[in-house]
Amino acid sequence: MDITAGTFAFHLPRLLDDLATCHFVSIDCEFSGIPTTNSAPSSGGGKPTLQQRYDEYRKCTDKYRIVQIGLTVGHEDIKKATYTLRPYNLYLNPNIDQKLDVERDISFQSSAMEFLLQNQFSLNSLYNDGVRYLSREEEDIAMAKASARFNRTKSHAVMEVKETEHDSIEFVQAVRKLVKDWLALGKDRESYLNIPPPSRDTMDDDTKLMPSTLNNYRKRLVHQLIEVEYPSLVTISHPTFIQIIEYDEAREKAVREQRMKRTRERISQETGFRWVAEALAGGDLSRLDPYCFRSTMSTSTAVNSQASLKMFSEKMKQKLQTHRPVLVGHNLFVDLVYFCRCFFGPLPESVQDFQSMVHKMFPVLVDTKYLATHNCGSIIPRSSLSEINEKLLQTATPKISQPTCSPDAIWTNGWVRNTPSACQI
Repeated sequence: MDITAGTFAFHLPRLLDDLATCHFVSIDCEFSGIPTTNSAPSSGGGKPTLQQRYDEYRKCTDKYRIVQIGLTVGHEDIKKATYTLRPYNLYLNPNIDQKLDVERDISFQSSAMEFLLQNQFSLNSLYNDGVRYLSREEEDIAMAKASARFNRTKSHAVMEVKETEHDSIEFVQAVRKLVKDWLALGKDRESYLNIPPPSRDTMDDDTKLMPSTLNNYRKRLVHQLIEVEYPSLVTISHPTFIQIIEYDEAREKAVREQRMKRTRERISQETGFRWVAEALAGGDLSRLDPYCFRSTMSTSTAVNSQASLKMFSEKMKQKLQTHRPVLVGHNLFVDLVYFCRCFFGPLPESVQDFQSMVHKMFPVLVDTKYLATHNCGSIIPRSSLSEINEKLLQTATPKISQPTCSPDAIWTNGWVRNTPSACQI
């Protein structure tokens, strides 16, 4: 099943309901780039150590990203010896809402791009239909920047105008005179001052040359002037002018709280696919809007019907945190390095610390490539997914049910026939 940005909100509660009851989840990622050569070969000239291989991929994850991800959710019926598979496939849009003031760099490796395009990867779909996401690290950055913007902290000690910028100096002087004249009126003045004033009749020779509208640079000069010279005043930006009013602590607190609330709501919307990543890793889902689950409240197989949507949401989130399905992949190490960097944040330098972190998030991991090649002697057999699947198709049980299966799920069909032995690892 293909999920797009337009259908993600519809499929998210159903996918989370699946994750809360499934027995295993297989994962397969496509990347914008991967290491092409060993950047840190072993001193003996042989195979790189696990730490060296980890270092190589860890560095790449700061430059390249997951651009497409496939999940296959598997449910087991022990009595019927049957597995039901539900595959989900989606592009991951690298763009971030500009209002969050968080930048994200993305690079495409030429060889990786060529491979993707040869396999029907669509750049148009990546940006037009891709599901957005925000990592834990990016969320923290967005909240910190919002807090710095909305809290009344002095960021300018002096005006940032050079002596050679004569037009800017004249503009600042004109604004300063307007402010002084307004303050001099005392109780008879209006409750606000607009820069520039709406009527030029009240302007004298020192201010009449002020432009009728302000560009972003002049707005910044007004903000700085008030911040540096008039701490008892505040500025409010409008499309073509700046409004100056007196500082009121209670009002400013209410405004800050409202702005932070809107930022949190925007972050929650932009979190996107990371809600799925958090569900897989037993992460924090407390900020996920309970309204998200309204469509599955009466049909959920994970949580019984509750008296209220809020109660149902809390039960579902608790279920997702405690229910930890087996995570399956082919050459899973690579997917995990990119997955953790992409959705959670910077990776530890030590591979041992990375292993500890991963196993806290995903207690049981199964690598199908390892299963196919383990204890095979000095001659390593071919281990492509198609070849493994070809061998396992000869096994009669368990049966595989695919309600809405796609070709991307074929390799999972092969793996589940070895599930009993794999789960013992």
